[in-house]
Amino acid sequence: MTDRVRKGTIMIDVLRADLVIAMLLLCGCAATAGAREVVYPAGAGQFNVRDFGAKGDGKTDDTAAFVKAIQAVKRHFQVIYVPDGTYLVSDRIAWGNWITLQGQSRDGTIIKLKDDCPGYDGDPKGVVVTGARGPFYGRDARCNAAFSNYVRNMTIDVGRGNPGAVGVRFTTHNHGVVEDVTLRAADGSGAVGIDLSDTEFGPGMVRNIAVEGFDVGVKTPGSPSSCAFENITLKAQKVVGFENHLPVSVRGLVSHNAVPAVRNGGQLAQFVLIDGKLTGGSPDVCAIESDGSHYLRNVRTSGYKAALRAEGTVVPGASIDEAVAGRREAVFPAAEGHIGLKIKDPPATFVEPVDQWVTPDGSGEDDTRALQAAIDSGARTVFLPANVQYKISDTIVVRGAVRRILALKHHHGNLRAIDPKGNFADKPMLRVAGEGRPVTIESVSISAWPTHNDRIEIATSRPVHIKYGWFHGLTARPEATGDLFLDETGASLRLHPGQNVWIRQYNPENNPFRIEQGGRYKLPRTYVINRGANLWVLSMKTESPAVHVVTLDGGRSEILGGFFRDHFRPDQYRWFGESPVPGVQLEAVPYFITKDASLTASYVQFAGDRTRALQAIEIRRDETKQLRVKPATRAMGLYSAAPPDSP
Repeated sequence: MTDRVRKGTIMIDVLRADLVIAMLLLCGCAATAGAREVVYPAGAGQFNVRDFGAKGDGKTDDTAAFVKAIQAVKRHFQVIYVPDGTYLVSDRIAWGNWITLQGQSRDGTIIKLKDDCPGYDGDPKGVVVTGARGPFYGRDARCNAAFSNYVRNMTIDVGRGNPGAVGVRFTTHNHGVVEDVTLRAADGSGAVGIDLSDTEFGPGMVRNIAVEGFDVGVKTPGSPSSCAFENITLKAQKVVGFENHLPVSVRGLVSHNAVPAVRNGGQLAQFVLIDGKLTGGSPDVCAIESDGSHYLRNVRTSGYKAALRAEGTVVPGASIDEAVAGRREAVFPAAEGHIGLKIKDPPATFVEPVDQWVTPDGSGEDDTRALQAAIDSGARTVFLPANVQYKISDTIVVRGAVRRILALKHHHGNLRAIDPKGNFADKPMLRVAGEGRPVTIESVSISAWPTHNDRIEIATSRPVHIKYGWFHGLTARPEATGDLFLDETGASLRLHPGQNVWIRQYNPENNPFRIEQGGRYKLPRTYVINRGANLWVLSMKTESPAVHVVTLDGGRSEILGGFFRDHFRPDQYRWFGESPVPGVQLEAVPYFITKDASLTASYVQFAGDRTRALQAIEIRRDETKQLRVKPATRAMGLYSAAPPDSP
């Protein structure tokens, strides 16, 4: 077998001659709007909207070009690329699932609705719509099938005279993101900036968003699942900045509004806010109006009557250090509030001109040697195009000079970027090893659901950022001393003492609907085993009778927001098999087990009378206690297993 690696002009070319080759690709850090540009190599499997007739001149109606691009891409599940320009549209840009709408730059790629556009003067109607009514691919995407929808790096302007316009009507399921997007409405236009409320939503993520104008900046549904928000800026809304009816977790909310910045309420509502700056308020209203469960920390306001009105009662004060509404539980004496682990952003993604990337040839029957050779070639960026599926029969080791592995195929199912060829039951498919600078693994799917054995092994002192990839199973070895960042993942985790881990959107649902012993699949009954690590999770969604987090040996786990969807028979919560904690016998399946360690969690259960009675088990030294709740319990404002003297 020969090693197949292509580099530079052999494999790489720019999409258009008028694009600058050295444009930067997406990075995981919060960035200034318009500071990054995105360009892909030719032949990478992306679909350029200009190839379908779009002009981007601000005069031509480009709606038909977007429709043609969506029709072309829908069976390929890939990227629609939108170069810089102003794309005038007169109707929705709509699809069901599996598509990424990717702009070249946040300020330069503008999708603009025509002024006084027919159809946008009444009921709310989206300009960009994901999870649109079907049929798509033989199934209505709204029915829990709007998987992997991404909208990134652009401005959406709803024009003038369009009071019913919604910037993005966003539906996604299990994974999907709106990121690095500005939503803009002129006076007299705009119903909602980003609207998640069209149907059942989530989980998903919204990050690095600015909403200027509109009646409502962000709106969420009162339906199952959840969303993680990070770095959200709201300005000049007419009714409310953020209208919430969903379990959401928000880190970094900036609002400049005379109207309330946040309105939270509904059966499933839980609003978690970390770091809020809410200014410009009217003295007649409060910055946050909450009639549901909430957890608020480090919120500063100005101009408002008060920072918070809870259940109709104004809470005096313009600042909130920490506030909890909803059920509070602890089975042992515990410190007040969440653990408050340090929050850290991922390192900036390494970027370089595309002619420096290496692309391994994936045309063989077994691509193991070709992929490893690309990594060991001295390249700093290894690129996996969307139209290639790499087949491997042995562990690929990320090491040496590599700073970034980037794929354009980050979906699961039969669309993996890296596909197992042979048995990986006793070894990982990918190992990150060695020392050196941070490494980013971006949009790389190596999932092999439903087997769920470990797919990634971390054995490095380097910081590792796994961004928008889908895989099942991650183990940290003793060598894993570097920081680990996961943007969205469904992996079961096995964490090593001393490790620091930050997860933005965590969805380890597993779906073991045949979970009885001897059933078809052997799936993990424990999502996370934290042996002495620091684990921070912004938002967690589950739907399985599994133990969610086991924290041992002085470990610290903080779940800031969760949506736990239990829809199984009571008998399916009986424990079988080996206990995840040696010496601890289990009869039923709790959410959490803590032994001589710390854990805090805010979450919502959605199960009706099927709510699992046993929520948590906590062991301190030789004493064991349990937390049990009655059926129909929904919101847990704060569960704490943190000792009073915990650091």
